[in-house]
Amino acid sequence: MLRKMVLRFNTVSMAISHYIENYKEGHYTVVVWQRDEQPIWKDQGYREGLINSVMDGIDVPKIYTGYIKGSGLSVIDGGHRSRALLAFTQN
Repeated sequence: MLRKMVLRFNTVSMAISHYIENYKEGHYTVVVWQRDEQPIWKDQGYREGLINSVMDGIDVPKIYTGYIKGSGLSVIDGGHRSRALLAFTQN
């Protein structure tokens, strides 16, 4: 039997520093379907490219978060971007 699922959407703009601080403090969980860190992100320079884009003021792909029952506030899409930004802030 299929259960009815209700989705509610809300768009919020926030400073990257605010998001990363909350991410670092564990306010977000990463959903199970998000892939672990992939070597290509480091080996092919994707991390560096993302950071350069941010520093140049280029709009980067959005990070999608949401509340998931049993998991709380979760990163639904943007795990690689979140980890790259966190690594940059931690030097």
